[in-house]
Amino acid sequence: MTELERHALMGDAEAQKECTEKGIVLHCPFCGQNFNFLDDLNMVYHTYDCCIVHGLIPLPQWNTRSAPTIGRCGECKHWDYGDCYRLELSRPNDYCSYFEPKQS
Repeated sequence: MTELERHALMGDAEAQKECTEKGIVLHCPFCGQNFNFLDDLNMVYHTYDCCIVHGLIPLPQWNTRSAPTIGRCGECKHWDYGDCYRLELSRPNDYCSYFEPKQS
């Protein structure tokens, strides 16, 4: 995954726009699989049975998504010095409902 895609998946509207302009299709937020891109129609479609998304979706609509509300504890800015780590309430791969990404 590129930094551009990572920013787009985190809800960065400019990154989402740039991905769309470059024809980059973001991963499915439900199953994590790749969608296929129909360049001549500017549409994406899903071919996997594991997902609840079916049919054709316009690429600009597909690449526009809000930031996730949760993330892994080890990727949270609070992990290194926060209560979860110090009190050993969680492990780095656990999901945190108070997730805030580390500053890059």
